[in-house]
Amino acid sequence: MLDQQQKLVALLALVVVTIAVSQNNKPRLPYPPGPKRLPLIGNLLDFPQGKEWETYTRWGKELGSDIVYINIAGSHLLICNTLSSTLDLLDKRSAKYSSRAPFVMANELAGWEWLTGGMPYGKRWRQRRKLFQRHFDPADPSMFQHWQLFYGKKFMLDLLDSPDDAWNHMIQMVAGAIISIAYGIEVKGKGDPHIKLAIEGSQSLIDTMVPGKYLVDSLPFLKHLPEWFPGANFKREAKGFKILTDRFREAPFLATVDAMNKGVAQPSFVSQGLQILSENIKDSAEVKEQEREAIIDMAANIYLGGADTTSSGIGTFFLAMVLHPEVQRKAQEELDSVLGHGRLPEFGDRETLPYLEAVVKEVFRWKPTTPIAVPHYSTEDDEYRGYFIPKNTVVIGNAWAILHDEKVYSNPEEFIPERFLTKDRKLNPEVQDPSVAAFGFGRRECPGRHVGISATWLIAAYMLSAFNFEKATDPVTGQVIEPHMKYHSGLVYTPLPFKFKLTPRSEKTMQMIRMLGQ
Repeated sequence: MLDQQQKLVALLALVVVTIAVSQNNKPRLPYPPGPKRLPLIGNLLDFPQGKEWETYTRWGKELGSDIVYINIAGSHLLICNTLSSTLDLLDKRSAKYSSRAPFVMANELAGWEWLTGGMPYGKRWRQRRKLFQRHFDPADPSMFQHWQLFYGKKFMLDLLDSPDDAWNHMIQMVAGAIISIAYGIEVKGKGDPHIKLAIEGSQSLIDTMVPGKYLVDSLPFLKHLPEWFPGANFKREAKGFKILTDRFREAPFLATVDAMNKGVAQPSFVSQGLQILSENIKDSAEVKEQEREAIIDMAANIYLGGADTTSSGIGTFFLAMVLHPEVQRKAQEELDSVLGHGRLPEFGDRETLPYLEAVVKEVFRWKPTTPIAVPHYSTEDDEYRGYFIPKNTVVIGNAWAILHDEKVYSNPEEFIPERFLTKDRKLNPEVQDPSVAAFGFGRRECPGRHVGISATWLIAAYMLSAFNFEKATDPVTGQVIEPHMKYHSGLVYTPLPFKFKLTPRSEKTMQMIRMLGQ
């Protein structure tokens, strides 16, 4: 059902699009298959209001095409529902398909123009990407794994004290680890102002970058409407977001600079970056200032790129373990056979735990954290399979469809870690790894995917070593409470908190966890 803003925009679109149509510029080739379009407004009324990836997948099946074209009041949108079509465009033709849509709401109005995920492909984006890769080399994970271990152990102690609050402990742990990785700030747990600011900032981003949520992204002229104009409530929302965005970007960075000036800063992306910058005597003051701005931007990007996606992955792991006790039991048997019962797992154990590795892979396949990722944007007219793809087309790689392709993954709706293993329980290299789609595509593939996978693996290993997952029971009736399996449908597909029960596996387990605090 359209809200007031959409109804207003639909009427205004009639005027604007009529002018465009009157120019009668028709492509020499047909557009790819898509749902039937109405005159002037196209597929405006068809646009899904939630779980878009499922609608896109259904459209593709109904049309018998793995590429689907829709037009939203003059704006072009192309969905790729298979890995082959996605890689053909976003990887093999990355020169044409590596940019981002303007994101008027997020970038121009809400102040997220410094976010690399939404930044157009170019020199500024490449500078920030290079800066990130310099500090997060997969071959040297020591810096980020240090903080993951620190907060992972604290998480286990928190669980022992209050296992019923596991969900909140997890959110605090993920936020704390990433803030410390970026800024070296050791957060103080629940109520910490840095965590509060970070959670609020990331939520505002998720809300403003959902494709199709704000029609000002399709009809940019709407940004000129005054706030009091009927249907312009998005302008009032953007004003509040802008204040939050500026604080999010600047406050923790200044805290790190202050700590460095006092000589108490801990290793982090910011401290290392500023140290390298201070030792650089070759570059001009202007170049150094540009580098400093890039460090500020990328520190905030680190949090935004990892916090919600990591929380989503771990939350999905919780859900899978509660729903599939047989998977939990198999993973625990593997952990016990490798570790015994005298210690918690370490990153060095990862290669000896193939079943656990398969569980983590299945988490990212079963409920991908970014089902449509951040859409790409074409910068040139193109032809593909005899179809016309115009310049300025928003192109979506439908990760959900790719990771639920029954031709690749049998029974894709089921949680089956064994699909990634051979008969002798080793990882099967012939099975498509979910990372081919779960973390973006082409030049815009998430550069920090190994950081998020590392965090998810560690928490899965810790919790399965020490606790049993069970469905919760109602304290009054004693009846089992079934997990609701509800997710927040946005740019990041995040499970909503649900009740479940955690119990230590043994008294020895409890002693082992308590030793972490000594």
